[in-house]
Amino acid sequence: MVERIKEKFSQIWGNITPIVLLILVILLLISGKLLSELNSLEKTRPEYPLTALASYPSLSEVLDNDNSLLAEAPTSKIIASITGEVKNPGVYEFDDGALINDLLVSAGGLNKNADGNYVSQKIVLAKKLQPNEQIYIPPVGVVVSSGGLTSDTTNPGSTSTKINLNTATSEQLQTLSGIGPATAEKIIAARPYSKIEDILNVSGIGEATLAKIKDNVEI
Repeated sequence: MVERIKEKFSQIWGNITPIVLLILVILLLISGKLLSELNSLEKTRPEYPLTALASYPSLSEVLDNDNSLLAEAPTSKIIASITGEVKNPGVYEFDDGALINDLLVSAGGLNKNADGNYVSQKIVLAKKLQPNEQIYIPPVGVVVSSGGLTSDTTNPGSTSTKINLNTATSEQLQTLSGIGPATAEKIIAARPYSKIEDILNVSGIGEATLAKIKDNVEI
């Protein structure tokens, strides 16, 4: 019986041995293919050395750079002018946010002829300057009305209705004979005037024009 069993097992083993060997060969081929692909992936994977990582800026450095960029951002500028009784009348440039007081200080302050009461009562020195704003400081004895006309306080009985070359608006100047919008702007740009004849320095105004307007203007 034992011999028969051994013979039967030998027959079965002989039949399945080729199949087992084939399966083993297939498994070896598959495992070899997988190992080859893993090796190729390992070779193509980029390397990131520690020195490369160290080259990136820290969070504090990034914040510092952002703050420096903000600090270097250009500030907007405004132009304003001041005329009349100041030491250095003219046109000045300021950072946006400057005050009327900054304009007065830049002009050297009031001169000895300035009406200090007018400045303290009519001009708000703490007011923010507006682009192209013009400030006029009158002399003592002259009152500036809202229309740009003046009256002499040293003689209460007399009132002038003439156009003041130093304070009149462009529209008021255009009411004068021979003065158009362009010339009016030139007159304003050339302020201040110490005497009426100074208007001859304005381009476009000659003796003929002066003769027409002389009786209707004042300083």
